[in-house]
Amino acid sequence: MYVALLALNVVLFALLTGFYLRSKVSSLYHPLSIYLAFHGIVFVLRPILSWYYGYQLIYKLYQFAPDAYVKSMALVAANIGLFSFAAASLRWGREPFRNRSDRFAAAELQALAKPLWITVLLLFPLIALSLRSYWKLRGVDVDTLVLDPATGTTINTAGNGYLQAAYCMGVALFPLIAWIGRFRWWSLIPAFVFAVAQAGSGLRSPIVSELLCLCGLFLYARGRKWFEPRTLVILLGAAFAFNAVGADRGESVRALLGEKPTVNLAEVQASAPLEGMDLGNLEFLEFLIDKIPRATGSYEYFVDNLQVFTEPIPRVLWKDKPVGQPIRFFYLFDYGFPIGMTRSLPGEGWTQLGLAGVAIWCGLWGAICGWIYSCYVRSGQSAIQTAYYMTFLAMLIVFYRDGLLTTMLRQGLFFLMPMLVWGLMAKLLGSARAADFRRLAASKFARRERLQAAAPALPGGAPEPVSAAGPARVLPRSLRHPRR
Repeated sequence: MYVALLALNVVLFALLTGFYLRSKVSSLYHPLSIYLAFHGIVFVLRPILSWYYGYQLIYKLYQFAPDAYVKSMALVAANIGLFSFAAASLRWGREPFRNRSDRFAAAELQALAKPLWITVLLLFPLIALSLRSYWKLRGVDVDTLVLDPATGTTINTAGNGYLQAAYCMGVALFPLIAWIGRFRWWSLIPAFVFAVAQAGSGLRSPIVSELLCLCGLFLYARGRKWFEPRTLVILLGAAFAFNAVGADRGESVRALLGEKPTVNLAEVQASAPLEGMDLGNLEFLEFLIDKIPRATGSYEYFVDNLQVFTEPIPRVLWKDKPVGQPIRFFYLFDYGFPIGMTRSLPGEGWTQLGLAGVAIWCGLWGAICGWIYSCYVRSGQSAIQTAYYMTFLAMLIVFYRDGLLTTMLRQGLFFLMPMLVWGLMAKLLGSARAADFRRLAASKFARRERLQAAAPALPGGAPEPVSAAGPARVLPRSLRHPRR
């Protein structure tokens, strides 16, 4: 029975993917593309590998054994989430992607180079200090981070959590350097160094977000919607490198630099492909279905979202701040040991209201993501608007895996900060925008037309040619005739 359900799971995913790829809206820039990639790995490929290799790592760690109902319901819930997200995102994001980049946009990007370098100088010290603090923690709960035994939530007991998480600003900042540098080899060095530093600190999810942001900006700069085959080869190599580093939570990277890190045993004991916890949303969803509401007797009814009001307040200012969400109907640690769990969108929906919650939560976020996509497509796609949107896409892969509203807000606070500072610096320096170049070009073109119409006619009847600056003359010299 379960094997037949696995086969049906593959067929449904293939049919939806084929329908999407044949639609006019399909591109890497659509949020559904990223969700399909996430779902395909976590809820299509991993269930097959789990059945074939007999995954046991997370089951033993979480102290539960799913029965046939739980394993089958996990696939059903995942597919309800997929189709709910797809339907909503295609309904609210049904416009084909149009790349509005032109010579004026390129001129704007060139004019924004100086404000970006000032932004780098302002933010780089915070990023470096934050990464250094994580290297000292070595990926375990020491110093100021303590694991609450009741909720499984890591809390910050001293210092400032905002400063510790400041490294996330580099996820968007260093790809922007590559974009400004037109992806020349030297412009990629900061992004590469940042990725290695994150790998050594045990922080791997931001590496994926950084790579996705780089890819989005690269394709946009080249005017493409999808990767070329050679780019896919590079991404595949990066995935293997990511898996190799992730197997020991950055131990090999830290060892190369002379440090003695602590190893995450749950990862080291993984013996089958993709069995580790980073992509363990299948087992996490099974745990949630197994315990909620059969053991807990209740759902959460979406009250966990109230954490968005308590999360921003530093614990050093609020000593009695609630751990995690302020209102709880149950504690999952009373029914097992779900440490390090990421619920995913379907898992969060199930926790709130079962299958109905899955449809509501996934459909809601599909609509939100589709609406944001449509807003960007219809916008002028200025350099900073494009940077915002590509960073938003980079946030999605982690958000889809975590499924929590607080994850989206927590990421957004740091991921989008470089654009806020960049825009402020550009405004203070009075940097020209693409709209300014277009407006000036249109004005000069209209002036030339008026002069041409008023010019005296030559004997042959043609008007005397008038010299006036055309649209290209308002651009920087290096962009009037760009290399092809």
